[in-house]
Order: sequence, then C-alpha cells, then structure tokens
Amino acid sequence: MQENFNKLADYEYALILGLTIGVFLLPLVSTFNLAFPGFLLDSVLFFGFPLFSLAYIFIAKSLFYKISTLWEFSKFLLVGTTNTAVHFGVLNVLIRITGATSGWPLLLITAVSFTAAVVHSYIWSTHWSFKASKHRTYREFQKFFEVSFVSLLLSITVVYLITEVFSTGPKTVLLANCANAVAAIVALFSNFIGYKLLVFNSKKY
Repeated sequence: MQENFNKLADYEYALILGLTIGVFLLPLVSTFNLAFPGFLLDSVLFFGFPLFSLAYIFIAKSLFYKISTLWEFSKFLLVGTTNTAVHFGVLNVLIRITGATSGWPLLLITAVSFTAAVVHSYIWSTHWSFKASKHRTYREFQKFFEVSFVSLLLSITVVYLITEVFSTGPKTVLLANCANAVAAIVALFSNFIGYKLLVFNSKKY
C-alpha cells in the first residue's frame, strides 16, 4: 500500500495535466486580452498550473487515498479541470475563426469543443482516473460515449438557455464563455456520476 501511495506516476500525470491546462488556456487569455506582463503570464501558465496540480494531487492522495471513491473523484476533478481547459481552448480558437457567439453556430462549435474534451477525458479516465479493469473493451468504450453524449446534450441545452432564452443583452464572447463555464460544471458532475456507475463500475468486472 505504501509503495502504491508513493508511486511517481500520479505526480507525473499531475504535472502533465497542469501543463495541459496552461497551454489550452492560452486562447482564452488571448480572447480577453488579459493584461499580464509576459513573464508573469508565462510563469502562471507554464509553471504555476503544473506546480498547483502537483500540490493538489499530493494533498488529495494524503487525505483520500484509502477511500476509493473520493480518491477517484479527486483524480477525476483534476482531469475534469483539464478537460474544461481543452474545451475552452478549442472553443475560443473556433470563436476567433468563425466569429460565432450565439445561435446554432455557437451550439455547433460548443459540440466540437466538447467532443475534443471528451476524447481527452476518455484517454485519462481509462488510464488513470478509473481503473476498474485492466483491459479496455468495446462495451466500455460505447458506455463512455453514451454518458458523454448525454452530458453533451445537457451542455448544449445550458448554453442555449443562457445565450438565447435568459439573456436579453448583446450576444458577446464573454456571454458565450460564461454559458460554457456553467455547462462545464454541469458536465463535470454528470460525467463523474455516469462514468462511476455505468462505465467504470468495479463490481461489473
């Protein structure tokens, strides 16, 4: 148990995920022209996030390693945060390319960016967050994307409601990003529940 607790792989993965967060937040920073000195921005994106992720995993492991569900959720939360960064990175690149901030074009690029995040999530969920079985199966893959598709529908619905139904102001890039932020929170919890109960349920193996 102590050997597993101290294994370096978890910390290496945390560093990789932290760096991924920094890289994919670059388009978001560019979109809003955040006024940070270059050296400070580089430090936060390329050093701050990896170090924060490393500290987060160390603390989460110390507190929850012996509680399987909480340890899995702790890892999934870091992966989910990275998924969100991937989602917003792709989203803002597509917004810049298409100029879409409302209507079906926004919903379409939301679906594309969400799908990119789902692919990232599948790789990390099967390799690290959940390890109910050592061998991946087509059935597991199918269930994963079924759960992800439901979350996609929820996300698109949330984005549509916020940008088209509840909003009476201008359709701005800020509104599009805020809508996707709310959708990402909804997807984070719906995905974890679905993945845990339906996809990576250790009792099934």
